[in-house]
Amino acid sequence: MKSKLFLGVIFSVIAAQAQVYKGPTPTTQVKWSDYCKVGAAAPVEPNYANTEVSKAFEVLKTVSPYSFYFYAGPLTAYKLKKPASVDSKEVVREKNARIYLTVLCGEFRDYPSLVKEKIQWINKLYKLPTTPQAPIDVNKPLWSQVSAVSYAPYLEFSNALWNARKAVTGTVTLGSYEVDKPVLGQLMCETKYIFTDYITKGKAFDSLDAFISGYNQFAAAKNCTAEEKDSYYDFRGDSNFKPNSPESNGMIWYSSSVTGQCAEINKAKPTSKGIKDADCEKYFKSPFLSRWIAARAGLGTWMFRDKKHDSVFSSEGSSVVIMSDGEGAKKPFGFKFESEKLSDFTPAWNQADWSKKDAGFNSLMKIGTPQEDKSFAYERIRDAVNRHTDWYSSGFDDSMGTVKTEAYSPFVASSYEMSQSDQFTFPGVTVNSPSDGRKHWMFVFKVKKSNWYSTDSLANNQPVDFERHWFDETSFGTNGLAKRERAWDRLGSPLEGEYDSILYLHNITQGGEVTPE
Repeated sequence: MKSKLFLGVIFSVIAAQAQVYKGPTPTTQVKWSDYCKVGAAAPVEPNYANTEVSKAFEVLKTVSPYSFYFYAGPLTAYKLKKPASVDSKEVVREKNARIYLTVLCGEFRDYPSLVKEKIQWINKLYKLPTTPQAPIDVNKPLWSQVSAVSYAPYLEFSNALWNARKAVTGTVTLGSYEVDKPVLGQLMCETKYIFTDYITKGKAFDSLDAFISGYNQFAAAKNCTAEEKDSYYDFRGDSNFKPNSPESNGMIWYSSSVTGQCAEINKAKPTSKGIKDADCEKYFKSPFLSRWIAARAGLGTWMFRDKKHDSVFSSEGSSVVIMSDGEGAKKPFGFKFESEKLSDFTPAWNQADWSKKDAGFNSLMKIGTPQEDKSFAYERIRDAVNRHTDWYSSGFDDSMGTVKTEAYSPFVASSYEMSQSDQFTFPGVTVNSPSDGRKHWMFVFKVKKSNWYSTDSLANNQPVDFERHWFDETSFGTNGLAKRERAWDRLGSPLEGEYDSILYLHNITQGGEVTPE
């Protein structure tokens, strides 16, 4: 009896360790075939018979070639070619629109709810007009009513409001640490109030008390929906737009390292290093999941490394390189500081929890129990958001010859205060690409209050959910960029329900002058 019991325990442990992470669960059921289809001459094609798809196609044709970007790997595998230099302006724009939708269908075929979400997001792409700002109709989508002439005044107002809120923000105790409390973001309803009662009337920010009083009256007058009162805006400025936008490079770099070695969706290139036909086929069957799992495995490395490595992971300027090994569904990736690959994780972490949404973080920190280790939990989130900002010291090695020594992060970079994202709306800060002297993109997301995770959240014993939470850099981070960026860090990519609008800023020059394209 004892031997049978012992064997049962052994098999239970093996079964637990064998559990794999299967990715986020879609919150809506969508058929991929409603939006996409298998092509006659290519692996996938958009389903232009779908009215939303055909509308998105027309919207994308209005976008300048300077405002797009496509990764080479998927283009080759999906048998696509970029527009030729001899193509007319109209042909170039049409080809880019088709490429965009085709790659979208292919790279999200295993997560069709995001195909739908992103197509609907494209259909809420608003090119800010140069006409005078009209009064805001509170019953219509806000951003569709915003003029280019209001863009700069809104950035100024938003910055002033954030500074006023920061001035009255105190601290909170987390274990042995006294840390910053979070600075509130802008509710969707508050932003509608800003445009209605300030921007359209040419009024600048006055005081926090006046703003709060006016907003309370505005909200009480039923000018906003329940969602607008319960969700914040978040922003990502970008110089280009791609089907992956706004994925973290923790997702994109893994995709590039695999797809760049594939001649077709089920065939590796003869020159590939470490990639076989089966690897290409596996990726292109589950492309989104493959990318997501890779980013999560990188975050797991940051979160669960052994404490003996804390000094390197937490020191600004200390190089840490994530070592991709294709095992992200089962465990975190390895890492290296110089040349030796390490796989040292804290012994207290239970790898059998890897398949859970929190990857075992809550159990490791004992969140919600009398034994909760708030100091340890704070340190790991702090170090993660700091390392996200310390991008020159965070690298990626795919173990197949591709090594990127800088700019790796499993997190999406975005700011919950728009003025901090504006500097990324044109090439030069982080992206070197051809410039036409104009601003390009401001991607707008909506974040439920319950999905914003700050130092207050940890103080209140809220469990972590790596699939849905946006981590507050301002309160958790301690380095210079973390304090300046006013950012929320989100694993991988926003999921369904988090895409709001796309502001196309092409009627504004890099210098801020409002002038038609």
